Amino acid sequence: MATIYIDNLINNTSLVDSSNSNSFRKTEIAKNYSFSDLHLDFKVNFLLEDGSYGIKTNDIVIDKDNEAIKNSLHNIFNTRRGMRYLDPMFGSSFEQFLFEKISIVNARVLAQMIRDHISKYENRILLLNVFAQSFPDEYMYQISIAYKILSSDALSNVKINLSGNGSQFV
Repeated sequence: MATIYIDNLINNTSLVDSSNSNSFRKTEIAKNYSFSDLHLDFKVNFLLEDGSYGIKTNDIVIDKDNEAIKNSLHNIFNTRRGMRYLDPMFGSSFEQFLFEKISIVNARVLAQMIRDHISKYENRILLLNVFAQSFPDEYMYQISIAYKILSSDALSNVKINLSGNGSQFV
């Protein structure tokens, strides 16, 4: 049976097999990020001592800083309310807008709902702007979200297409 570790999420340093022999010696790798989250695809990590990829560590891949925030936004957009047992109010009901007329008015309401959800569930960022644009002919909304990561003051943004196919990050 395979063993998968999540040491990357627990420790301040990552432990990696740095030997070429059968003995297992572990080397610490300094972390240079503020926060991390599990990669959404649950891939196994291949990490070298210098932080580049190469050696199989049996540790799950993590996303750091901005990628972790994008994962969180992805979860907010793609989790329906009531799906999390311990937090039934988590998530969104943005798909309701797809069953109404695609309009500028609904785009503004959607943008306000997005602001509210992100402000409530993602406290690692300062939301700078949320803009939802309606595309009635494509039966789609395009959402642009600009934010600042509080731990590093880095600016970032994401674009999301909300359509009958679900939420797709562009």
